Amino acid sequence: MTMENNKQTMPDAKKPWYERTLRWGQTNLTEMDPLNWDKEWWKEYWEQTSVQGVIVNAGGIVAYYPSSFALQYRAQGLGDRDLLGEFVAEARQAGLAVLARMDINRATQDFYDAHPDWFVVNDKGEPVQSNGRYISCVNSGYYKDYIPEVLKEIIANYRPDGFTDNSWTGASRKIICRCGSCKTKFKAETGLDLPSASDYNDPAYRQWIRWSYNCRIENWDLFNRITHEFGGTDCLWLGMFNADPFNPHTAFCDLKEVGKRSKIIMCDHQSRDGNTGFEQNGLNGHLLHNLAGWDTVIPESMSNYVRGVRTFRQGSNPPAESRLWMIDGIAGGISPWYHHVGALQEDRRQFENAPPVMQWHKDNESYLYNRRPCANIGLVWSQENTEFYGRDQV
Repeated sequence: MTMENNKQTMPDAKKPWYERTLRWGQTNLTEMDPLNWDKEWWKEYWEQTSVQGVIVNAGGIVAYYPSSFALQYRAQGLGDRDLLGEFVAEARQAGLAVLARMDINRATQDFYDAHPDWFVVNDKGEPVQSNGRYISCVNSGYYKDYIPEVLKEIIANYRPDGFTDNSWTGASRKIICRCGSCKTKFKAETGLDLPSASDYNDPAYRQWIRWSYNCRIENWDLFNRITHEFGGTDCLWLGMFNADPFNPHTAFCDLKEVGKRSKIIMCDHQSRDGNTGFEQNGLNGHLLHNLAGWDTVIPESMSNYVRGVRTFRQGSNPPAESRLWMIDGIAGGISPWYHHVGALQEDRRQFENAPPVMQWHKDNESYLYNRRPCANIGLVWSQENTEFYGRDQV
């Protein structure tokens, strides 16, 4: 698709952060990173990559600050430190925007024991676990009461520009949660009992699908009411998602509704996969911009570690693999966002992948934004068609 520049102007410093922050960086912290973080090195890396904003692990599954909530599990190596506070202080000194990263879909045994009614229940009446943690239900007090209080605490102590979360949609379409909250809510809002199984020929199941999308959007709106009230109108809560037409429906992420609401799209589609090539990232940009508008900034988390059939998150991607994915996304209007897992890396080659592309992006940003599409042919894409016709064979 050809693009024309509408205005070749540099980002205006007076604009809100979500309109002027074009390059992002994320170090997805691990539990021992409070002992490993070399802040001087990372400050230099921020300069090398010309980032204007950073995403910092905050709370949820693991807290990286001394939370007042006893049930919020703290990182193993945290001790008495406040790693979130340290990151925020250094980022602010460097003039960067800050998003606090949440991960809210699971909790520990202690948390489950205290609130068993807040967690997903399968058709056998058993709680559902993943990697040793209990999966929280999107309709329970965990999402409705507890997480809003955690957001308020982080806002009060750290004043982030906003929040982002890569697990906000909770349990996937493959699980029909049968907890008390879901049973009551579904009955009250549809007049039906929960479907007995995943069967697209069952009207109750089809209704459950539509209802499940709405439940996630309700939480999106709830969290944004909290951030607006306690952090200001520009403090945004942003769930991560991607535009891969094969996958978003399994997580009940309504791309159209999110596109209407979100002032910046935080896209978590880190690399190509077995179904697509590098060109998918250009298509990601086209689809998301058409949902959210061509003036909306759409950063995308771009991995610098090995992903794919055999994921190795501590091994460096070949430079061309990371860079071609980044460049194809930029061609589709996506903003670059480097992604590393862990503040300490033995395979330090991965730190050489992003800087050349990020610097090129900075040098040419006046040509990459404020564009308008000039295509005279469009492709219609329907998420409902993906869901109800494609089903498990999209």
